[in-house]
Amino acid sequence: MHKQIQNLAHKILELNPEPIPKYLILRDILEKDPKQLTELKKQVLQSKWVIDILDEQRENGSWGRFHSQNTKLKQKYVTTEVALHRCAVMGLAKQDLPIQKAIDYMEKVLQGNIVWEDGREKSEAWDAGVAVITASTLAEWCPNHSLVLPIRMMWQDIVKESFENSQYNPSLEVAAQQKYHHISSDFYYIGSLYAVRLLSTGKNEKEKQFSRDFEKVYLKWLWTRESGMGYVSQNRLADLPVEVTYKSIRSKLKALELLAGFSSTSSICQDFIQWLWNNREEDGLWDFGPKGAEKIELPLSENTRYKINRKIDYSVRILSILHKVITNQ
Repeated sequence: MHKQIQNLAHKILELNPEPIPKYLILRDILEKDPKQLTELKKQVLQSKWVIDILDEQRENGSWGRFHSQNTKLKQKYVTTEVALHRCAVMGLAKQDLPIQKAIDYMEKVLQGNIVWEDGREKSEAWDAGVAVITASTLAEWCPNHSLVLPIRMMWQDIVKESFENSQYNPSLEVAAQQKYHHISSDFYYIGSLYAVRLLSTGKNEKEKQFSRDFEKVYLKWLWTRESGMGYVSQNRLADLPVEVTYKSIRSKLKALELLAGFSSTSSICQDFIQWLWNNREEDGLWDFGPKGAEKIELPLSENTRYKINRKIDYSVRILSILHKVITNQ
């Protein structure tokens, strides 16, 4: 499939895509040297979508609240974590000044020098939640950051201690969470977006990685559990879509993106990957209709009134995810 993905990427380039999708194709799929893409990156930074989001960034590097929306404020990007993910989707990198400011903000949170603007909840697990959410967001930019590594290693241990004989046991997770976070209340989080992103990003020879067999156990549990993945889907991810719409695949695609860093994802999620591949248009691209844009993962092109730009956006997103899955297998 790797060659087919590259062929489709070249086909999209022939359609003269706008700066953001073009940059993502060249950087992420065809893997051109970022230094060769300097002029195109300037166009990305001057695009409507990037200017739009950076206009709302505060001096401290955040976009206000980190995780919970302040409904009293009218913001296009409701939290810092949402804004940062949108920046990553559009091709910004840790070397870009706005992202450097955001990284500095997250470092200060993890070091205990500042706190989120979100109102502190009464939950005993609040500090544990802040740490894993902040660390997993930072890991999207700096996978092997020195502040991320110890948190990731701790969560690897929590996940491993939550399984017995290849079966997830909720009481074991509660015990592990209480042990490592020094809390007495129940806390279930290894099936959440944040734990998954933290564990799937970055490889470091000094870290204790999951064995290949255990990784498969964890991924199979995530992909087949009836309650889905926390903050992504409330339904079983392994069930194939019943209709070819972006609404029906969005959560599964998001989950696949989060799992792409694991080496076992290609085999565990093979049925959905094949479903995606089989549901392309006759020209080889994807089109899920005009109602797909949700202002986070999509759109990439500025002018979405044209059907071809919409198809390019869908296709670049899917190809980028599939390329990462195949590369890491």
